[in-house]
Amino acid sequence: MLSPPSSPPASIMNPDRFSSLFGSDVTNNPDNLEQLYSCKTTSKLMYYRQDLHSQKKGDLLMKDFLMQIKMFYDHLASCGEVISKPEYVTAILNGIPSEYELILTIISASTVPYNVQNVSTVLLNAEA
Repeated sequence: MLSPPSSPPASIMNPDRFSSLFGSDVTNNPDNLEQLYSCKTTSKLMYYRQDLHSQKKGDLLMKDFLMQIKMFYDHLASCGEVISKPEYVTAILNGIPSEYELILTIISASTVPYNVQNVSTVLLNAEA
């Protein structure tokens, strides 16, 4: 009766083989493999992007709502998904209730594009 080998052949565990397949960054840090496979599925990225755009302020304080949007933005960025600044601003503006309609109109009608910092400042000041 043959017994199984006590360890895999050295050629299978050779780090150079992994480097050529996945790049040296992956082999130098085992956490990179987990990040690679936990973030990079199309369905997860679509889910995270949909969550970014479906956030509503509701009863949250404005600062908490803005932090919630930032959390989704940061999560997508950590997965390598680039969200443009205009898309970030759109996600914020789509989540604010009708009581902020005047501010939304001013921002939308402006000839100078608003950035995330400006929109956040205007919304935080409006709530105060």
